[in-house]
Amino acid sequence: MRRQRRPIVRLPSGSRAGEEPRDSPSTSPSRARPAIDKLRQQTSNYSHSGMDLDSSVVHDETYFFDDGDCLFQVENVLFNLHRVILGRDPESMFRSMFADAQGSSAEVISLSGDTAAEFRVLCWAMYLLPGDAYALSMEQIGDTEVKKYLDLLNMAHKYTLPHFEKWAWEMLSSVEDMLRPLQTYLNGCLEPGLEAAMALAIRCNLSSLLDLVLAILIKSAKSGAISASRVLVLGEKYQQRSLQTEIYIILWNRVQGRQDEGQAALIVSPLVGLGTQLGLTNAQMQRFFTGIVMLTSILAQIVSPGDPGTPCVYPSKECPCAGSTNEWRLMLAENRQHASKSTRTEIRAILQNAQSYGDKYRCIDEHLKSKNFCSDIDTYFLGPEPSTSS
Repeated sequence: MRRQRRPIVRLPSGSRAGEEPRDSPSTSPSRARPAIDKLRQQTSNYSHSGMDLDSSVVHDETYFFDDGDCLFQVENVLFNLHRVILGRDPESMFRSMFADAQGSSAEVISLSGDTAAEFRVLCWAMYLLPGDAYALSMEQIGDTEVKKYLDLLNMAHKYTLPHFEKWAWEMLSSVEDMLRPLQTYLNGCLEPGLEAAMALAIRCNLSSLLDLVLAILIKSAKSGAISASRVLVLGEKYQQRSLQTEIYIILWNRVQGRQDEGQAALIVSPLVGLGTQLGLTNAQMQRFFTGIVMLTSILAQIVSPGDPGTPCVYPSKECPCAGSTNEWRLMLAENRQHASKSTRTEIRAILQNAQSYGDKYRCIDEHLKSKNFCSDIDTYFLGPEPSTSS
């Protein structure tokens, strides 16, 4: 027997009055119109109910209501829902779509790119009763719940439902111990799951989620659970320059015999190609070699140069930077402290420290410029960041 229509309820919210979430999913109204146009492209093929439907199509056991006024087909499952429920969020793509719609409510809207399980999660959230929402906020969550809220986050973003998007993220991030359940779930994900989480974090502008995924990818590359080459591919695909640089420096340390505890050492041999031993593509090898050669060269100039004296290019009587020799030596001493650990963080600190001294002292600045100094560590491996200007 089909379920009867539930009462309309207000959207639950996990945040206190006047309190902003730590990470706010993107909710720009400008997303709505392009998203609506995209949905219309996806739903351009309509079929009248009972006429052209495949015999394998079945009614959803939970979300096919007798009094529903909008039919959706997702995979081989039919959902008969209520327009007023789908339009609860003021910015809902469904609300705008229904406002412009023509034709009969008996027509089936076929949604592509979603699974029935994902759409069912969206329905679950939209028909959720206030008491149930409150009870959920009091419960601990495990992997099953994390997967559900990630699916809701994805679907709410896709269909421009910012209130539901915000609520899904609050359920993942506002629990005790912060993001621990989410981190536990991601730790158990294979590469496809981590890539999906990375893409979701970028789409929804969730830096906390992105940081978790990047940390797990770096850890996986170190352990060999995911190849360095695959992590580099993901970094390039999603324009994560810091991730790519981190992997190149990890490989650089392995070649030098500097690996983390528990990480297998890499013994390079001239009898086997380095690219084969590192498992990199030709393009990745080119970036690797270019980066380590240029970084080695510039670090020699700002950490342990052969002549630690003043870099001043002026005759002593004309020097505009009184005491620059002592400042230069102080900078070298500070940089040597960072050089004991060849991590991206430490090398970045060396480069930025040199830049800060250049900003203070004209002599040091001109000396660094004469060496074509660059303070951005990612540029050494990946080249200048592409300009975003039109």
